[in-house]
Amino acid sequence: MKAVLCVSALLMLCIGAMAFVKLDGCIRRVVDIFKAKNSQYLRGRIKKHLQFELDDADIIAGFMVHDEDFYEIGKVFFAGNQKSEKAVTFFYGDDIAKMTRIPYSMYYQYLRCEFEPEEEYPELEDPES
Repeated sequence: MKAVLCVSALLMLCIGAMAFVKLDGCIRRVVDIFKAKNSQYLRGRIKKHLQFELDDADIIAGFMVHDEDFYEIGKVFFAGNQKSEKAVTFFYGDDIAKMTRIPYSMYYQYLRCEFEPEEEYPELEDPES
């Protein structure tokens, strides 16, 4: 019974904490999905900073998020281990910034931000051709 109460209390704290995050007008970019073997650097940072190990075939998904003023918040990631069926969600600003775990519900809230594809610039033609 105590375990149920503890889980309920933690869930309420998480929901309360999420209410303070400003998501109105947030914008996200395309979700990049790739295998862990294709990003050894990120895989190593996840292991070092989050104590979460990934195998070559495991999946990492991430996307850039901006607030309404287009101030870059950083990238939001999901990394899942298929063997253990465990996953981690986190923010990652840049190579210097620390990775910060976030609840799964927060990851999904950021997925609901307005999608805005990255601008594509047309190829410049060579004026001499």
